[in-house]
Amino acid sequence: MEEVRVIVNGKLVHSFGGLSSPGDPFGTAGAGRFEGDIALANLLPAQGDAWLVVEAGAKLPLAGDLSGERGVPDGIPDTSDNNGDGKVDALDVTAGKTSGTLNDPAVPTSDTDPRFHYAHVLNGGYPYAFTNPFVLDRNGNGVFDAPGVKGAR
Repeated sequence: MEEVRVIVNGKLVHSFGGLSSPGDPFGTAGAGRFEGDIALANLLPAQGDAWLVVEAGAKLPLAGDLSGERGVPDGIPDTSDNNGDGKVDALDVTAGKTSGTLNDPAVPTSDTDPRFHYAHVLNGGYPYAFTNPFVLDRNGNGVFDAPGVKGAR
């Protein structure tokens, strides 16, 4: 587990990185590597009901939403950082195309990499976990008033 992510109404609002790796990836001692509190007031929208999911796993690869209908971003990743310059832009897409490839991170080749064993058991897979959505009735009316796509009302 390299990162913990907090998603509110479908949008990444916070992530925690820099988590420790267990000395023995097959042991049970020290398996929990993140313990802490999250102040929801800082992550939730100013008003209205909300839903929240927590994810944990490998750090997500750098990807971007370059275009959608009529050139307006649509929330769907179009390409990853294919040229390795640390940003996702038109240079990551073949000339004349509107989207590039979403490249997976390289499969670990050394057993010193904490992802090595999992990636070889699950053919290049990466460990990932998530909670079921927490549905928050913030206005207290006893009904979940869904926030809509990407938190829009």
